[in-house]
Amino acid sequence: MKKILLLLAVTTASVSTAFSQKFEWGVKTGMQITPRQSYTAIIGLQKDKMAGFYFGVLAEQPIGKVFSVQGELLYSDVRESYQKYHYHLHELKYLVLPIMGKLYPVKNLSLEFGPQFGYLLEDEVRDHPDKEFDFSIGMGASYKIAGRFELSFRYNAGLTKVDEGAVEHNNATRIGFGYRF
Repeated sequence: MKKILLLLAVTTASVSTAFSQKFEWGVKTGMQITPRQSYTAIIGLQKDKMAGFYFGVLAEQPIGKVFSVQGELLYSDVRESYQKYHYHLHELKYLVLPIMGKLYPVKNLSLEFGPQFGYLLEDEVRDHPDKEFDFSIGMGASYKIAGRFELSFRYNAGLTKVDEGAVEHNNATRIGFGYRF
């Protein structure tokens, strides 16, 4: 019984200390390059990387002095071009939810790693639509400037086959800017 009470006391103290840290929220936007990993060479398609954009909100909760959890809700515009007989632009619109663990090895610099869940809002190609749900793993880094501004770099490796016809995965390299309130 004493061990259970001691464990409960330590857990309560740890949780209250962790959540007494400063909660931050803000907005972010940026550019993304989305080279969809694909095996389309078999069917004679040539795909090109294209720049898209993203924007949304973020919330970060510190858990201790060097670790925090950051959730984001982003609108993401995924673009690719392909050519078989003539040029086509394929544009997809996603709502994505990255949940990143952030490790701060030095002040203001964080290393990020975590899952990202995506939901397809719009796909202009009706005859061969992509799957509605997407799952990827993100990794990257961010740097806070003057306490309120943030520069970030992240790579998302897609794990879900989003287009069965060509066995494609959504991968994205993002470079962005954020502002904390």
